Amino acid sequence: MWTASLPVFFTLIVFGRTEKEKPELSDEIKEIIQHVHNECVAKTGVAEEDITNCENGIFKEDTKLKRYMYCLLEEASLIDDEGNVDYDMMVSLIPEQYYDRVHKMIFSCKHLDTPDKDKYQRVFDVHKCSYEKDPNVGSSLKTRCGCRNLAPSRSNDVDGGSRRWRLDSAYVHWRRPPSSAELFF
Repeated sequence: MWTASLPVFFTLIVFGRTEKEKPELSDEIKEIIQHVHNECVAKTGVAEEDITNCENGIFKEDTKLKRYMYCLLEEASLIDDEGNVDYDMMVSLIPEQYYDRVHKMIFSCKHLDTPDKDKYQRVFDVHKCSYEKDPNVGSSLKTRCGCRNLAPSRSNDVDGGSRRWRLDSAYVHWRRPPSSAELFF
């Protein structure tokens, strides 16, 4: 069984549930996905059963599960320095054919991410709501609480720093997101 980095929770990259919509993943991508999952399970101590239950819409109010969801987003570089989820970055990673559906799902639940809750509860609440809005997306590819998807992953560069990578439109090659200079010039 392979797992993903997550999620991306939302996605993280999110796909429809039908067999024809599932991409073929390279062994390298599966390895990255498994590594991030293992990291977050080790850090949080979450039970695999609780993760699996999320695929079926069963969201246990469990601190370890909430921390696991947060960890996946953090490992995917979707959490800023203040502990807030970067929803715009998250949806920017969604393939064009799923963008409208996933954007609507995520942003219809973003209101649950409020400062009166801790960062783990906020991620949990938004994910649970997103699943309820569209269970087919929420449980796609055995997304493991919506977090096991192909979100960006940290990768060490030559200088030992980290940078974001994502899959290109063919879901085969990793590529660097554009820099701010590339975006504006």
